[in-house]
Amino acid sequence: MNKLYKTLDIYTAWLVEVDSQYNSLGGIKNIIGIKVTHNREQLFYSILDDCFFHILPQNDPTGDIRKDLHRKLFVQIYEYQKPPYEFKTFGMKLHRYINKDYITKQEIIEIKKNKEYLFGYQSDFSYDLLKTDTTVDYENPLMIDENIIDTVQKYEEKEKRPITYDSTHIYGPNKLKKLNKKS
Repeated sequence: MNKLYKTLDIYTAWLVEVDSQYNSLGGIKNIIGIKVTHNREQLFYSILDDCFFHILPQNDPTGDIRKDLHRKLFVQIYEYQKPPYEFKTFGMKLHRYINKDYITKQEIIEIKKNKEYLFGYQSDFSYDLLKTDTTVDYENPLMIDENIIDTVQKYEEKEKRPITYDSTHIYGPNKLKKLNKKS
């Protein structure tokens, strides 16, 4: 299945892991996706990962919300900012480039091959066998719960690949380890 995505609804986001020991966020990778509301909660559907992530809760000035979220995955969405800032969402830039209201995952991948600058660095494009089909319907509430990823381990089990890498290393929060390729 090759699902259509509304171009202007596509965002980039920063996938992070909460580290309560250091009260910090460990950045993992930038991802491309759309916002989805499920059971009155905002989630982020990652188009290339074909799964959902929770959106990082806003900081509570009266307490430390991160203490209960240790080693959990979240996204921070790169949102549009009003002038005088020049930042536009990924979907705005993409729509301006392709002048189409809807796009497929396959089309996004093809554009990435030809127009590196349009996307910035997205480690998911480095995988040798990038999935071009969509197996999770982000509009089907029955598929959402079973495809929410909240830890690195759950990601790697579901996706059957490291969460992110370059040709020699896997990157993750506060660590760098050698990539063990299976033959």
